[in-house]
Amino acid sequence: MKLELVKGNFINNFKTAAIKKSPAILIGFGIAGFFGSMVLVGRAAPEAAEKIEEKKKELKKEKLTPIETVQTVWTCYIPAAVLSGISMGMILGGYQIDARRNAVLAAAYGMTETAFKEYREKTLETIGEKKEKEIQDQIAKDHVEKNPVSQQNVIYTGRGNHLCYETLTGRYFYSNIEKVKSAVINLGKRIFSEMYISQNEYYQELGLPSVKQGDDIGWNNAYSIVDDVTYSSQLTDIGEPCLVIDYLIGPSYEFKDLH
Repeated sequence: MKLELVKGNFINNFKTAAIKKSPAILIGFGIAGFFGSMVLVGRAAPEAAEKIEEKKKELKKEKLTPIETVQTVWTCYIPAAVLSGISMGMILGGYQIDARRNAVLAAAYGMTETAFKEYREKTLETIGEKKEKEIQDQIAKDHVEKNPVSQQNVIYTGRGNHLCYETLTGRYFYSNIEKVKSAVINLGKRIFSEMYISQNEYYQELGLPSVKQGDDIGWNNAYSIVDDVTYSSQLTDIGEPCLVIDYLIGPSYEFKDLH
């Protein structure tokens, strides 16, 4: 009975993992299939060459026309062509599944973002700006305490010597408070004319390295980065003053959607 239960759990876990990783699995098999088709082409080449020689003897020709060559050898490459077609279907299928999942994720993120905006507006209306600032400061303090600077690498941007902490990526860096605020204001002006900016463009303005997902999320003119960024002064675990850069909502996956 226990063996059957373990077997059933293993099968269910395997199915769940396979469904979650299906795009990567399909694309992986598709790529492997293309390599396999090239191997089949290589193996079919000697047989094709032999058939061409036989056909030239049969027709008493020194050289076959392109049409005659295709008519002579096409059957040799059927397995490679079939495998190649299946591989292409797997790759396209994997990309389509991934695209649908990303669309669902973006829609869910948009609904969450809208709900959070409504919640924040009502909270601000209820407790007032002063109390909200106290809550923001407490959250900033928690960030610094959970990520002590003594255990982190600090990035030198060459733009100042005041310690800063950016909550989205958990990175400490040295800069200048005024330059950080000026960078955010400059990006707000860019959004006004360019309609949107990505997270990586924001980091470039701060003098920080880009991040993997930084081109896929950002801010637009519907909700500017100027309205999103918050600042809080905290002390680190080594007693050094630190500017904590946090966000009310953060960058959105739909930042390029300006409808």
